[in-house]
Amino acid sequence: MDKIGKTEFDALSKMPFDLEIMGRLYYQAKELLLSDGFDFFNPKVKEHDKFIAVLLNVMIKISAMQYHLKGYEQHEQLCIGQMKAQCRPDGHISLQAYELLFELEAFMFQMKSALDLAVKFLEALFPKRFKTKTFGDMGENLIKGLEKFKGDKNPKTEIVDSIISLIRDDQKAWLKQAITLRTSLNHFKTIAGYSYQAERNSDQWQITVPRIAGIDVLKYMQTIYTNCLEFIQDFMCLVIGMFLPGRLTVGIRDTNTSGIGEPLGQYIRFGWGFAANTVDSSD
Repeated sequence: MDKIGKTEFDALSKMPFDLEIMGRLYYQAKELLLSDGFDFFNPKVKEHDKFIAVLLNVMIKISAMQYHLKGYEQHEQLCIGQMKAQCRPDGHISLQAYELLFELEAFMFQMKSALDLAVKFLEALFPKRFKTKTFGDMGENLIKGLEKFKGDKNPKTEIVDSIISLIRDDQKAWLKQAITLRTSLNHFKTIAGYSYQAERNSDQWQITVPRIAGIDVLKYMQTIYTNCLEFIQDFMCLVIGMFLPGRLTVGIRDTNTSGIGEPLGQYIRFGWGFAANTVDSSD
């Protein structure tokens, strides 16, 4: 990352730039793995290359989520504008919105793909030691793999348990619901009911947007995007903590002491530490 390779540079230069994605993923990893002259990959060149490849692929998937989220928001505004233009005074109009459903389906697909790819951080840093390949069964397969990994040599059990707790908490908060919604999009009833409604009374408008399982879809997508990006950042950092040598680990900083600088620094949540949630912020 400090000594950026040509392949890595080309991939970053062609990738859509987003400050938050770059900060939470690329520069966060840089902060933990190649900071202040320390190169924890030396001499593990293969691990470095595999980690960077996984990191860039995950960033592409998160960027794709953002692309479809923006596409959905833009199409929704167009749909509402069309209805307002066509609806007569004291009238009612309905508009099927298949284009938005396409954006939603693509968004949810990229979410699951980002989660699957994030699991490969473990495979990259622990080659031949971690066998789980995807975020299957809503993360249960990953939890089983982590439990098994605790029997391996020098597993840093406390960090492994923190990853399991992270997955469990996010399963309850949003993961299970999101993955279930992705599956439900295959059902015909969901597609058939995907429409906008506009009702005009004099100069007053009542706009009804599509809802799935009682959820305002755009607001839900915005929440899922944020949750997924932050989950992958936390997961990646804890996996890096498993990889760091000796007693060195990672923890959430109380204050921003990153050397990255603003505005990227605001997204750097983790730093080095020697005990859970205790970070060495000395110069």
